[in-house]
Amino acid sequence: FLALPASAGAATHVPPKFFGTNWDAQIQKEAPPVLQDQEWKRMHDSGVKSTRVPISWVFIETSPGVYDWTATDRLVELATKNDIELLPAVLYALEFDRTQPENFASPPKDPKTYAAFMTQLIGRYGPKGTYWTAHPELPKRPLRYWQIWNEPHLPFQWTEPKGGDWAKDYGK
Repeated sequence: FLALPASAGAATHVPPKFFGTNWDAQIQKEAPPVLQDQEWKRMHDSGVKSTRVPISWVFIETSPGVYDWTATDRLVELATKNDIELLPAVLYALEFDRTQPENFASPPKDPKTYAAFMTQLIGRYGPKGTYWTAHPELPKRPLRYWQIWNEPHLPFQWTEPKGGDWAKDYGK
């Protein structure tokens, strides 16, 4: 038997049934609603407590100031009905707002436009969100944690112009 001392900065205790997943790619975009319903129920029944999901700005803001919340509403509904907390990873700038418009993974030219979109998301799904007012049949489970982009150190996630500094630009 070997016992190692806990480090001073040891993580807090994780509940025995804690289990997180990632909801992405084909299941999120292409699976029919009946299959998605089944998979969210399966996650719930398996003990999943949190799920990370990409929220693609480019697919929600269809033109400046015009939002299509259909897909995101569906995610929030599925998570809420199955008692699973969402961790949205908010990424992919609008084409006209990218530092390199031709590159899908290019960061926004102006961090203020990303912040404005985040404000819209929080205004819809946060503690005082309009989604919860519009859906009184659901238990209120506001989104409180947000991942700002995804892996900006990888060029296919955050493409910098030649000579760019992802850490400096991401920090803005």
